[in-house]
Amino acid sequence: MAPRGRSTVFPDVPVRRWVLSLPHRVRWACAFDHRATQGVRKILVRALAGFYCTDARTRGIVNAKAGTVVSVQRFDSALRLNIHFHSLWPDGTFTCALRQPEATFHPARQITNQDLEGLVQKIRRRVLCYLRKTGKLTDLDTADHDVQDPSLFDTLRAAAIQGKAALGTRAGRIDPRLGQGSHVATDFTRGRLCANLDGFSLHAAVRVDGCNRDRLERLCRYALRPAIVHERLSLTPSGKVLYAFKRPWRDGSTHVVLDPLTLLERLAALIPAPRRKLVTHHGVFAPAFPLRHTVVPPPPEPDTQALVEQPDPHRACAHPASASAPVPLSTSGTAKAPPNKARPKPRPRYLWADLLRRTYLVDVRTCPTCKGRRRLLAFITERESIVRILRHLGLPTEPPVVAPPRPPPTLALPFS
Repeated sequence: MAPRGRSTVFPDVPVRRWVLSLPHRVRWACAFDHRATQGVRKILVRALAGFYCTDARTRGIVNAKAGTVVSVQRFDSALRLNIHFHSLWPDGTFTCALRQPEATFHPARQITNQDLEGLVQKIRRRVLCYLRKTGKLTDLDTADHDVQDPSLFDTLRAAAIQGKAALGTRAGRIDPRLGQGSHVATDFTRGRLCANLDGFSLHAAVRVDGCNRDRLERLCRYALRPAIVHERLSLTPSGKVLYAFKRPWRDGSTHVVLDPLTLLERLAALIPAPRRKLVTHHGVFAPAFPLRHTVVPPPPEPDTQALVEQPDPHRACAHPASASAPVPLSTSGTAKAPPNKARPKPRPRYLWADLLRRTYLVDVRTCPTCKGRRRLLAFITERESIVRILRHLGLPTEPPVVAPPRPPPTLALPFS
């Protein structure tokens, strides 16, 4: 979805973000059960798609279609296991036809708090009915909380959801926070377009105009952000791990304090199941939708000036330059498709240098001395050539010795 998604998935229409948060019992059911997560996500998509399509029918729009891109997040600002869904919806519906080159967008009416209250009631009822029907959630009033012989993952999962330590000397205790209690707690008032019912929370106040593509990209990046931001992580002189919040909590808390073992517990609980999709496309954005090409904008034509590096005539540093022709930045070439070819030319893939620049803000093609553009001369893969180059530069030619693996320290586990 980002960074390419903002230009190849969403058209130039208003986009609204809907966020669904779940109570602890449902988080437990969805934490490592992909089918449960998939079922809750399907309920959310159907409820919101029905809301948009029903609104279109009441205004006389026939055959209206909606679409969304849903991202599953497994964490919160305190590194607790918090399964919730970020879904980006075009704030309206589309009408598509085979003979129309582009779909017609119909903006939705103004959403109210009453709409969100009705939606959260519907989602809560359907989610609980689905989980009870599939046996993934027992009745909330008669649930047996005393699970016999829980596994290690069950122990870590339950502790991560509640924000407690699972192992070690602090097992069962809540994570301490810096600044907790420094502010007087006031009555909590929810903002606009936010509804809560028995732990099910639905938020829809964030809306991006169709012309604001930069803000849409930031919204996509926020939905796909990693669990830990390295800049917020620090170590105290006593060996504790501090993780700063993005903004202070209502009670004044600014950091959560974790033991190194507790941090490893959280990381183990936050890792999703392998080979499971956390970002999915639905409705008009689904890959199998027959008229997807009328909604999704076509890929832009490659810019030949951007694809070919121009030599720097004022090169003032000693890094090597080649007198040969400029090397294309894209492996797909720059030749244009024949004029009689109906299918548009596919967009070139991002190179590894472009990905490094967009992800880590490091441009490896820029010389740090003269700020000129470096050029790709060759890929060296032969071992003998690599060894000679490393010896000439005075660098080691053998990889460092890896320490042998060791078993983890033996701890008195509560279920042993």
